Amino acid sequence: MSYIICKQDFRTNEWDIKSVDLDTGFAEVFFQFVDGNDCVQFKDLHFGYTFSTNGRELVSGEWPDGPGKYICSDQKHLESVMLSFESEENYKLQVWSINDKKESKASFHFTTGRPDQPFPSWTWNPEEKGWDPPKPYPGNFDYSFYDWNEEKQEWFQVDTMNYMIDKSKETE
Repeated sequence: MSYIICKQDFRTNEWDIKSVDLDTGFAEVFFQFVDGNDCVQFKDLHFGYTFSTNGRELVSGEWPDGPGKYICSDQKHLESVMLSFESEENYKLQVWSINDKKESKASFHFTTGRPDQPFPSWTWNPEEKGWDPPKPYPGNFDYSFYDWNEEKQEWFQVDTMNYMIDKSKETE
């Protein structure tokens, strides 16, 4: 599981942003607040984020998202959001908060890598940002499923019932 933890310490008004296993695809972003007490006290807390790539905003959000307000919390994470991203892209996550009339901002930059190469014969396609097999996936209109046989360097049709039960059984 990929995730980013955005933690603000109200005693210093500083953010600490860390990531774990940022693969391509998705990451959950967790927002944490600490003040040295078991139950964090909030004073008119508002916070949010902006997620962008190459100067283009992809998504943003802020809390509270309605008429309510935060009073206190003993939870590890106050809010979370799921972000999606592509292979080999540069991203910027900006976070901000206002609590007790004190504003704090931070930025986190990261570059995503490539997904694992599915088979040694497949090559990276930088335009599509994905792995291409040596032979294209069979075009069909009969709703058949195919899997790649690396040894034979070909696609083979799979029985969907058996495929779901035991993928290791390939047709000869």
